[in-house]
Parts: sequence; structure tokens; C-alpha cells
Amino acid sequence: MGRRNTFDKINIELDLTSLLDVIFIVLMVVLCSSYNNDHKIGELQKALDDANGKAGMYEDHGDDIEHLDERVVFLTIRADFYTEDPTHRTVRIMTNDDYNGAEQIDITPEDEEEKYSAIKDKIATVLDSTSETSAEKTETIPVWVTLSDENILYRDWVEFDDMLGVLKESYPNLYVYDRLMNK
Repeated sequence: MGRRNTFDKINIELDLTSLLDVIFIVLMVVLCSSYNNDHKIGELQKALDDANGKAGMYEDHGDDIEHLDERVVFLTIRADFYTEDPTHRTVRIMTNDDYNGAEQIDITPEDEEEKYSAIKDKIATVLDSTSETSAEKTETIPVWVTLSDENILYRDWVEFDDMLGVLKESYPNLYVYDRLMNK
């Protein structure tokens, strides 16, 4: 006896509706994730552009900081007293150019007023040298003054504070930082 082909008699119906539903859902998930990735890429590109802009700004400011001493004069007033004789004091006025070779002014009770006047004149000379007048415009360089208070006597501190207050009225480019008064 021979075998008969049984496939001819079997009618198989496949319902592909659920399979199409699954494929459609997978397609939607892929499209949505692609849209989210594009959106995230846009946000990341914007953040990268902002970062590049800031990096350029920092590079420009880095160049400015390297040449800051050409645009600002830093002036430090340091007044020290001798522990053996507190009436004898030493004052140094240091700028960007002569920080190590600052002129030393010795103050004694006998010549106190004369020396304070000499100190005021030296500061005024530095302030005068920061103003450049040309035919087109007048440009002033800011002067940042720091009063070193490590070994200063109170009477010297008061005198320098008053002196700088008077000079500040005449020179608008004078800025004073005082750690004692947090100015």
C-alpha cells in the first residue's frame, strides 16, 4: 500500500492579525525611541555649543589675566614696627613693577608728619602716572590698594585709612581693600 499525501486534505488557516499587532507595536517603539534620540542629540548639541562658547570666553579672559598687570596697578602699603622700639616704623609702598625693590620709608616720632606727607605724595605720583590723556580720550588705569595689616600699629592704620580716603575723593580710579574693615 502506498502512502497518501495527507496535506491536501488539511485546510490550515493562520490568523496573522495578532502578529501584525505585535509588529506594529515594535515599529512604534522604534520610531518613538528614534525621535527621543534625535531630541537628546539636539539638546546635547546645544549644550556642546554653549560649552564651546564658554571655552572661547575663558580663553579670552585667560589672555586678559596674563596681562592683568598692564591694565591694573596693584599697590601694597606695608607698615611694620620694631618690637624693641614701637615708635620706629618702616613703611614700604610696593607696586607691580617694584614689588621686591620697594622703597623703604622709616618713620620716627620726630619726622612722622613729614614722612606721612612723603608717603601720600608717592601714592599720588603712582595715581597720576595711571592717567593717560590723548587728543581723542582720557583713559585711566584702575589702582587697587591693599593695606597690609600684619604688623601695623593702629595709629598708622588710622593715618593710612584717612590718607587713602582723601586720595579716593581726588582719584576715582583708586580702589582700596582693607581686611580689617572688609572694604
